[in-house]
Amino acid sequence: MSTFTFEESENYGKSNSGSFFQLKNDKDTAHVRFLYRTMDDVNGYAVHRVKVGESERYVNCLRKYNDPIDKCPFCAAQMRATPKLFVKMYNEDTKEFQTWERGKTFFQKLAGIASRYNPMCDTIFEIIRNGKKGDMQTTYEIWPTNETSDFDVNEMQMDEPLGSFILDKSADEMKEYLELGDFPSSSSEVASARQSDNNTEYTRRTPSRAF
Repeated sequence: MSTFTFEESENYGKSNSGSFFQLKNDKDTAHVRFLYRTMDDVNGYAVHRVKVGESERYVNCLRKYNDPIDKCPFCAAQMRATPKLFVKMYNEDTKEFQTWERGKTFFQKLAGIASRYNPMCDTIFEIIRNGKKGDMQTTYEIWPTNETSDFDVNEMQMDEPLGSFILDKSADEMKEYLELGDFPSSSSEVASARQSDNNTEYTRRTPSRAF
């Protein structure tokens, strides 16, 4: 499987970013806890985006950046592998576990947070969107708060991206896809595809200090 660490992230190219967790409009906010203790807990994923049935899905790339290209049939077929972070969070506003899809440059922002707050998961952060809906230059500010929560970080259980909304396919399955244009469907894959479409709206508040 092609996961990568913060130290390895520079070996992967640029990526577009989207989200399962979303702030839709300018100045929308959310209060979250990042479900990591240190940067050692954070992995990136190299993924291929493919059409599966009526939906587009991510499929885990089978090669590391320094592996031969033929280790992954999708890479050998010149299908682009994109580096992604799927940031695990607990949303204090909605009381839900959520995933925020980010590009590999978000590693740097998380690293900055981790250097000041150890463990990360003990602090509630406010995320603020700067950019109107559809603005490709949208940025996000992340502010620490002094808020407290009754959420027990020792019980922070959340499914890993790989095997849920990132399909974990073998080389033979990838070859079958390249030949037939689809994978055999399963009920679990349909359910995870639907879950990834969930969005939430938030309201504004004024933070005190930002990264």
